[in-house]
Amino acid sequence: MNSERELLARVREDLRAAGYPLVLADMRLPTTRKEHRLDVVAFAADSTGALQPAVVVEIKKRRVHDPQLVLDQLALARDILGTRLHYLVTPDGWLEADGGLRRLQQVDGPAEADRPGGELRDISTVELLLQQYLRAEGNRHRNEAGPDAALGAVRDLLIRFASPATVPADQTVPMDPATRWLAVRDVVRKYLARDRHLEPLLSQPALARPVAQLLGDVVPPRVEDPFAGLGAFLWAVADRAVEAGTVVQLSGTDINSNVVELASAVGALCPVPLQFRVGDSFRLQDGDPADAVLTQPPLGLRLPDPFPLSSGATTKDGELAAIDVALSRLTSGGRAVLHISRGWTFRSGDAARYRAYLAAKWRVAALIGLPAGAYAGTSIPSTILVVDRAQPGETFVANLEANWAEELAPGGSVLTECLKHLDAPHMLGGAGGRGD
Repeated sequence: MNSERELLARVREDLRAAGYPLVLADMRLPTTRKEHRLDVVAFAADSTGALQPAVVVEIKKRRVHDPQLVLDQLALARDILGTRLHYLVTPDGWLEADGGLRRLQQVDGPAEADRPGGELRDISTVELLLQQYLRAEGNRHRNEAGPDAALGAVRDLLIRFASPATVPADQTVPMDPATRWLAVRDVVRKYLARDRHLEPLLSQPALARPVAQLLGDVVPPRVEDPFAGLGAFLWAVADRAVEAGTVVQLSGTDINSNVVELASAVGALCPVPLQFRVGDSFRLQDGDPADAVLTQPPLGLRLPDPFPLSSGATTKDGELAAIDVALSRLTSGGRAVLHISRGWTFRSGDAARYRAYLAAKWRVAALIGLPAGAYAGTSIPSTILVVDRAQPGETFVANLEANWAEELAPGGSVLTECLKHLDAPHMLGGAGGRGD
């Protein structure tokens, strides 16, 4: 009697011979109910040339005594995926379900695909594909311990995924680059967020989008992140640039070489130039100044040696030094948007003296307080700080609660009011304040 592996190989061969360019095995259905897996799903091109799920095959290594169970599974797949053809394959051959999925009838094999070729454009399908292969990569790394193993699993997958028009399998099919970019980011974020050591490397989209929006009405031509992690803030700027059709150069720096390798693998799929390098931003002084800097410095960092601030003082406070690093990278008229701990706004000592320096020499344009939960992987309240390399002026101040993501979403009241303030001519003199 044929094994399931032999039957699977036979099914895949028959489907490819019938003209289906993408055949996936052991595909999980996107359902919130108990987990359902499909033995085989084959994709075919629709009238627009987009690859869509077209065929579902269930495989049984022995004769089926209750066909209704198989028909119910095929009906579930049809309802979720919208497939047109449904089969059961046993050692005796192919059986096709009728249009109402009530009966099975013996056939010679799968029906021929209606159209040749096709391109993957559906983001949910690409995400399912990525998740499937990411699980396989994770299994390959399962004997390795620590966060680096998870980074390695994702990096290896994306390196195989880096060709402009292929999927990482023993099959090669064209893929829409924009769809691939969005799907890769989403899947990588979800996979790494499961590890508490890696979650701080990412920023949730509800935060990254407004941070990128706070750069102003026009996307600056050169944007960098000196503490980039995987580059989630830069991803959001890339989205803005693509939507606006503007040219932008994005760059990120991180001290962890494993993180930079993965960030570079993701960045290679970005529709705009996105470069990463390994480096300690507290020591790097090279490169041209940026038109804008946005970053989320590491929390709770204490530097081993005093860091010379632009105010003339020194500090071992890593967060304070990181703010100064971000500001020092700005060209005249540039803007920095930072996501930092709430404590910076009221700490005494070095922090208080540096706040006074900023108020006197820079435009502290906005302070937006966020509740616990906005800073990934922690329960620490945080703040969005917006500083312009310009003459001092009034400061927009808001303190948000649990609905912060709604308030900072496109069209949200706080984001709208803050953008009006940032883009309006500011008053010279001491930094003022406004409540919200």
